[in-house]
Amino acid sequence: MVRHEKDCVDRLTRSPRELGDVIDLANRHGLDLATCTGEVDPATPAGRMVARILGATARQEAERNAESCRAFD
Repeated sequence: MVRHEKDCVDRLTRSPRELGDVIDLANRHGLDLATCTGEVDPATPAGRMVARILGATARQEAERNAESCRAFD
């Protein structure tokens, strides 16, 4: 993952559903996900919750940006 001003887990996908699928897939295969900074630990229940919140926030930002762009068309 590429690091930016946030923890970058929200850049894995802009879809909360897809992010949940990735987390669930890793869990089913016994894999621990990690972020570049280590600030969010998707291998723990609390870390998975934070990752999902960041993913949902990224989705909302993307939708808001798209809405703003349409307003200028």
